Amino acid sequence: TNIVTGNGNIALGYRSLNGLTLGANNIAIGNNLGANTCYTANSIYIGNNIDNTAACPPANYDVNQDNLVNNADPTIIINCLNNSPCTNNNYDINNDGTVTPLDALLIINYFNNKTDNIIIGNNLKPVASTSNGYLSIANLIFGREIYKSVVNGETVSTGNVGIGVSSPTAKLDVAGNLKLTGNISNVNNISITSPAVSIDGNLIANQVFGFDQEIVNTSSANITINWTLGNRQSLTLNHHTNIQFTNPPVDSTLTLIISIPPELSFRWTTWGSNIKWVNSSSPLSLTRGDNLISCVFRLTNPRYLCSHQGPFPVN
Repeated sequence: TNIVTGNGNIALGYRSLNGLTLGANNIAIGNNLGANTCYTANSIYIGNNIDNTAACPPANYDVNQDNLVNNADPTIIINCLNNSPCTNNNYDINNDGTVTPLDALLIINYFNNKTDNIIIGNNLKPVASTSNGYLSIANLIFGREIYKSVVNGETVSTGNVGIGVSSPTAKLDVAGNLKLTGNISNVNNISITSPAVSIDGNLIANQVFGFDQEIVNTSSANITINWTLGNRQSLTLNHHTNIQFTNPPVDSTLTLIISIPPELSFRWTTWGSNIKWVNSSSPLSLTRGDNLISCVFRLTNPRYLCSHQGPFPVN
């Protein structure tokens, strides 16, 4: 290995922590691990070919020329700015012709990066330059802020874990399908954005809510209720209309509320041929108020069995 000035590092393998000029307290087991990472600190690498692309800081980041980039370097610039104007060209880190707080910030952002990470696997992309408290297993399972707080003397994670997600935004963030063979318990709320959920087994719940899509028909003689968007929908009818249904993806119980505005006495309706009515013909005339259409849909030989109630007055 070729550790130049880092302290407290343990490396086992070919080019393991090679070029780690500034980092400290790292453990690397494998080949080509953490090469040229310079300031990586308090991290563990296990595997091969991990995190080898981060460059060392430019030479001018070492303001006091002690072969280290640390707090002393931006402090020199800040002290100079406090006695403005600061005209020392050696402190113009970004080479824009003036010395400003941005020059000190460039150094601070560099040496505060990439600490307290655990990387396990082979041929893995480098940890992001701003990563702290980061767990990556084979570029598939990621954790963030994995060490964050201490409760009753024990370290407790307050971060997030992702599977197939490099920047998880929830306690468990999964990109792809999730298969469970056990139980999900003590769940306050489940939000599903996909139009269909398939369950092989039983779904037991105290309450199951669909979601609504409101359709206002102002001039069309034909309208389609799209049941893939939700199993409870509402329609304000301002025109004599033919009503068709778009089939939901699974057997379903459906509710449609058709409202006739108070300024209208009734509206004529016709219905799709696969919509059958219980003990009656289709409701051709719907009068003012709310008309409740309840349907059961069967995916096999797709058809609807519906009933009409109302109108119910709108208070």
